[in-house]
Amino acid sequence: VDKVIALTTCYNRCSLTMRALESLHRQILPSNIELEIYVVDDDSDDDTALNIRSKYQDVHLISGTGELYWAGGMRYGWENYISKLNFEYLFVFNDDIELSNDALSILLESAREVKTRFSDNLFAISGAFEYFTSNDISYGGFLRSSKWHPLRFKQASPTGRVQHIHTLNMNAALISFQALSKVGFLSDYFYHNSADIEFGLKLIKVGGSVWLSPKVIGRCDRNTDVGTSKEEGLSAVEKIRRLISIKEQPILQRWIFCYKHGGWFWPIIWISPYVKICVRAIFGK
Repeated sequence: VDKVIALTTCYNRCSLTMRALESLHRQILPSNIELEIYVVDDDSDDDTALNIRSKYQDVHLISGTGELYWAGGMRYGWENYISKLNFEYLFVFNDDIELSNDALSILLESAREVKTRFSDNLFAISGAFEYFTSNDISYGGFLRSSKWHPLRFKQASPTGRVQHIHTLNMNAALISFQALSKVGFLSDYFYHNSADIEFGLKLIKVGGSVWLSPKVIGRCDRNTDVGTSKEEGLSAVEKIRRLISIKEQPILQRWIFCYKHGGWFWPIIWISPYVKICVRAIFGK
């Protein structure tokens, strides 16, 4: 029997979290797969923990500190619980997804193919998602789109076969135990976003590989620009304030990320989003 550990983190969006867990419990799994689910609830005050405990007694609920954010919450679950367990795969997922009933089976079959066809044990396989209101791809994985800018990517689309990609989203991804043993989990300098993209990059650096599922495995809408530095009508000062906040691109976090993965031009890549806001404020769009 191969054990799959599922891990997510959540904060104050109970209805979405419950929908994600419901879709995970609907999975049609091979008979040789055992699934355990862990949820880090980062001190939600909307009864998320109460609802999970009452409906899903099989879920291992972990209480966070209230200041973990996404990357911190996932690391907290990994470092304090998951890393001590024996398993074949870690299935990481966001709490705003809705999985198709065969989502995990698709990822597991993709893992089998990567192992047998490519003789690879150091891998992560990301699931492709479409919007709730259209068949356009919303999340999944990325291909590099620039020869000189190693951190410029375009969204990859499923092709009907498991596809090699350059890095991934962790809206839903299956990671081998061997890959985690080699590179660890999410890097500790990340607070919230981009930690999943960096994971894929560091896995490839050590000889591992990143793949995209052959087809869509569920639905997930992209986050809107409201409340972010991309929201329309903001002053330059407010845009900068939001850009360097924990939820976006704090200066030191981006510095380390670009230094490690940005190639020769990393200082330019690092500073460019901050400069761009200032230039637009002075000269207009």
